[in-house]
Amino acid sequence: MNSENPPGREQLLAGFIEKDMKSLGLDVRVYTFAKNRPNIVATLKGSLPRKQAAAEAIALLKGAKNPELGKKLIDWAASPAMQSLYAKYKINFVPAHPDVKVEASLAEVLKGAKIFPIDDAFAGANRKRIVERWINEVLNPK
Repeated sequence: MNSENPPGREQLLAGFIEKDMKSLGLDVRVYTFAKNRPNIVATLKGSLPRKQAAAEAIALLKGAKNPELGKKLIDWAASPAMQSLYAKYKINFVPAHPDVKVEASLAEVLKGAKIFPIDDAFAGANRKRIVERWINEVLNPK
């Protein structure tokens, strides 16, 4: 499914992803902050008495058609200007930029959180095993 900009068929792609995630039993919400620019948030509900989180990432793919524009997007995404929007719109992401403060209600929740560093070298070296385990234990539990 081509969502390349232009023409930007993000709405079509978001609908496909939303349907697919719902078929997996995830609670899916779609937030649109700009016309035809949907963001999808999926929640895996479980019976464990704990809150869980995930890390967000952005990357420039090898062989990208517009690497210079991709680099500009990454620079913007990592900027204080963009990351300060998290708090403004109460998006519960922890800003990666050290000059941007965490939104107050999220900061309160995080007081009791056990935050641990991610070993990206280990994750990269063990990617296939980690993904297979996630699929087997989370998406398709027996």
